[in-house]
Amino acid sequence: MFDLLLALPLPALLLHSGLAGAPPVESAPLPLQQEPSPVAAATDTPPLPVAILKSGKRVPCLPGTEAGSATVETPYGILHTALDPVAEVVDGSGEAAMLRRVRKHDPERWAQRVSERGLLAELVGATDAAIKAEPKGNHHLSLALLESWGQEFDSIPRKVKADKRVEFLWHQLTRCGASRGALYTGELLREIPGPTASFKQRVSLVQLRRGLRSQNPVVSRAAAVLAQHQGENDMLFPLVDASLADPWSDVRLASAHSLFELDERQALGRWTLALWRDHEESRRIQAAEHIGEFGKGQAAIDALIYPLAASGYQAPGSYTFFGRQITIVGDFDVEVAQAAAIADPIVNVIQEGVALQVRVLGTHMVRTLVNSLQRVTGANPGPRAEDWLRWYREQQAKTTP
Repeated sequence: MFDLLLALPLPALLLHSGLAGAPPVESAPLPLQQEPSPVAAATDTPPLPVAILKSGKRVPCLPGTEAGSATVETPYGILHTALDPVAEVVDGSGEAAMLRRVRKHDPERWAQRVSERGLLAELVGATDAAIKAEPKGNHHLSLALLESWGQEFDSIPRKVKADKRVEFLWHQLTRCGASRGALYTGELLREIPGPTASFKQRVSLVQLRRGLRSQNPVVSRAAAVLAQHQGENDMLFPLVDASLADPWSDVRLASAHSLFELDERQALGRWTLALWRDHEESRRIQAAEHIGEFGKGQAAIDALIYPLAASGYQAPGSYTFFGRQITIVGDFDVEVAQAAAIADPIVNVIQEGVALQVRVLGTHMVRTLVNSLQRVTGANPGPRAEDWLRWYREQQAKTTP
């Protein structure tokens, strides 16, 4: 019967069902469950003008920007484009709405994409929102992208004298939010020539020290970045402490990067010392992460494997020694008694090496050491400490003649 109904034409089907004499009823089509079009959604949002330069580069701009302009006015300052003039101006709001759909799936790729497409307002808004939601999280990529943009903008008023430009930017940086602070940091990187900058062309050492200790992460991060840019070797020890103990993840990472660029050997040595001897587990964890991020070669492997090995074989509160003992016979103290010569050698003992206080490592510490070893070596013998100790012994056996 069901097959017969399907085979009948529409009039016959109506006749069969007894509805042939019923008045016709206009039926509305069933609504389709479709996602709203990002382009249609963008029509309700204000336009987002983007200038496309002759080279193809996309930069944000204000409404009214025309093709052929040698300078582009943006919400973040003036962009000088005399050698690469504006070819055309487009509305980027539709593309911005489309990219928002993929942001939650891959935030890092989204940040890189909106930066490439000149949608800087999207990046600024998202970065500020992310930092507000998770102040102590890792927002390094977004801030670094904003820094690179800041080096292209000029937000300094014309009335500011040439020798006051750095001072003006630093003053503005101490009073702004995270995204704007990253843009100002980029401008400072452009204004300051580097280690050869004169006193008036750089942020003073006193300001950098105070800034690094500031409770404002915007200022602390900028101080860490500028310390490396200016070649401030007197900032080494403050940067060591900030890389291990600062409460803000972005400041710790910026401090670690600047410290490594200033003095690679000092950085790895201080982090190794903190990993082996520091009493606070949080500082040891940070040291292990930095060694995994910046370390390389056998020195980094040894620095990470020793605490892992010591924790597995000794009891809490004990010590383990890595080194060698040399015994030197310097002379003989001869005593004569009843014509019998008794030789009593004078022995000097030299010990060279490192004695480590052994502690039982927590799960977080072991996981950090294992992850850091994976980054340094590129190997993955297993997730447990025992797997890595076995791998280390095998590697040592291969290199030992």
